Amino acid sequence: MNKKKAMNFLALSAMAVFLPTVAVQAEVATVEGASFSQVTDVDGIEGSCFYLYVPSHMESPFPMITPVIYVYGDQPYESEEAAWDALTAAGLDVIAEEEQGAIIMVNPVGDEWGEEDIDVYEAIMSYISYVDGTVPLTYHSLQYAIGEGSGATFINNYLTENCQRLAAVMTFGGEIGTPYPLYALPAYIVSGSQEAVDYYINANDGTVVLPTSGRVDQVAEKIKGEWVTEDTEEKTTYTLSSNDVKKVIVSKAESETLDADLIADCWSSLFRYTTRACLTSNFWQMSSDQNPDEFTLLKRPNYEEAGMEVVRVDGIGNGIWEDDEKNYWYEFVPAAVQEAMESGSDETFPLLMCFHGGGDHPIYEAESVGWAQLCIDNDIIMVSPNGGGAEQFNALMDYMIDKYPVDTSRIYAAGFSGGARSTLALSNAYPERLAAVAPQSCVAGPFYTDLMANIGNYDYDLDLPICVVGQGLETESTNHNGEYVWYDAIQIICDIDEIPQYEGELDYTQNPYWGFEVAGEVRHSVQYGFAIWQGFKYDENGIPMLGLMHTEATTHTHYPGYAPLIWNWMKQFTRDTETLEVVYTPAE
Repeated sequence: MNKKKAMNFLALSAMAVFLPTVAVQAEVATVEGASFSQVTDVDGIEGSCFYLYVPSHMESPFPMITPVIYVYGDQPYESEEAAWDALTAAGLDVIAEEEQGAIIMVNPVGDEWGEEDIDVYEAIMSYISYVDGTVPLTYHSLQYAIGEGSGATFINNYLTENCQRLAAVMTFGGEIGTPYPLYALPAYIVSGSQEAVDYYINANDGTVVLPTSGRVDQVAEKIKGEWVTEDTEEKTTYTLSSNDVKKVIVSKAESETLDADLIADCWSSLFRYTTRACLTSNFWQMSSDQNPDEFTLLKRPNYEEAGMEVVRVDGIGNGIWEDDEKNYWYEFVPAAVQEAMESGSDETFPLLMCFHGGGDHPIYEAESVGWAQLCIDNDIIMVSPNGGGAEQFNALMDYMIDKYPVDTSRIYAAGFSGGARSTLALSNAYPERLAAVAPQSCVAGPFYTDLMANIGNYDYDLDLPICVVGQGLETESTNHNGEYVWYDAIQIICDIDEIPQYEGELDYTQNPYWGFEVAGEVRHSVQYGFAIWQGFKYDENGIPMLGLMHTEATTHTHYPGYAPLIWNWMKQFTRDTETLEVVYTPAE
């Protein structure tokens, strides 16, 4: 397979998105700002051809939430106009504009689809990742494929065996000739055979062998889910009970050609809520050393179904940021909060400050660690800013308190990587405003040295409940000593929270994640397959002021298994708004 080297990740975030000049603009009527272009002989593959629709607007600073839909037709598109007619007739231009995504209409290399078209698929992924120094269109976590007729057969028999990046597929008709699926892959099937339905159900079968820590007292475990069936007049939906992202939808409509209404339903019932991410190695675009293992299927939250309002607010003009138009934030407002505001109720709700990592997008951060779904499930108000420092974050808290019914005794902060540094910065500067914090996978930062230096200036006993999170493969790339990345920081945290220090040499044989003994150590199985270890350090009053988490076999990457476990620890803490002291109420 042909692949281009990925661009350095840090360099990507500083550039603007634009299309390479090798594309030829088609004579079609797109909306203002959008483009439709033909690309031939991609990556030197003679005879290859595809047509690329880029919407009028895409999210920045980095295209982590840009969906891409590949379309495989029954017959080759003879011209740009023919491809455009097929795209618009299928309603894909509407989806692209509404969802800020890209559409790729692919032609076969020869007269019909075959194995060589997998090379083209790989080459297209490289093309939209990085071409001639341009910024990519996609993060490859929201990739989908739609096929009709012989194009559906190509998806069934070829693409499904090379689908590490595909989150879901949709087929109209087509044949199935590959009885042994290699990868889990959600599907929406129209006019497919029973063999095709069985194929995708088998592909998404629920037997999962969870990885272990390598400790002699741990054994691999298997989880076998059951299929739950929902039947309506329009379709039958099969959902795996142990992991509901694994889903097969069988339409009762009869069509072997692209149908706009069915495609819209597929988007709203499957594609929109399904993503795929690599959790075991650090790469963001295609590269020659692509991990051959299955990328993990993950579920995105359904805001519409939950009634959660997601509001984008520009920072300029709100008295928080003065002159940088890139500074904005997203407000996540659960249905219960909206109802309380509309009814005039005096009920208040927790507030979570959610900080994204370097080059990440605020929504990506909120979804990929599981915070957005957690806020839906627990009626938590959340704000996820794009950039800023401690002063801006403090002002943003005031803004949210003025706008929404926030319980000021229950304000929390969490963030991943660079977002962990933002969490550290805020809680270093304004610890008395926060009930608990969770910096995740922070490889460098202030680590509370400023807070410890100034702790004598507080006229009350300052405590700050802190949950730190590391990952199994993270130390290989972030700490050349092979020690737990938070080792030095934990010493300071123990001093702040009056936790007895541990003594002696670090022992990673007996304590493989932290090097020292922790209390209440437990291994949590997570539906996505990577278990999380959790432990605590208690202060002299028996309060778990320091939470510790570590994931098996993952690297420096987002993981939605974290949020529920962090919250179960966080919610035990509030901060008295008069005395400013931490109040601990053990969870039942």
